[in-house]
Amino acid sequence: MHLRIIETRLKPTAELNPRTADDYYQRGVAMMNLGRWDEAREALGKARKLGPKVDYIIYAMAALDCLTGEAESAMENLKLAIQLRPENRFHARNDDDFAFLQEDPRFTELLYPEKDGTAG
Repeated sequence: MHLRIIETRLKPTAELNPRTADDYYQRGVAMMNLGRWDEAREALGKARKLGPKVDYIIYAMAALDCLTGEAESAMENLKLAIQLRPENRFHARNDDDFAFLQEDPRFTELLYPEKDGTAG
């Protein structure tokens, strides 16, 4: 049922040409929710070109990288998203999209810098 709702919401926007970073971001997140990784990566890449310092776009790219097993890229993007907006650190702590990185010590250091006394 949830999948049908997402697909229904996509139909009107699929016919339109995304124009803004936010348009591409919305499309990218929708594609992620459908498990359409290549389309999500393409849309988020276009969003990032239009908004290279928009934290939520970079955060979404980090989540996509993690969901597709791209640990290095996920860490780089998540670190940048946190630098741009420190609150992203707290969001990532509870985001299931980052489950793949839960056992990576770099992930722990990035999300919990207070444990080792450094800020990341």
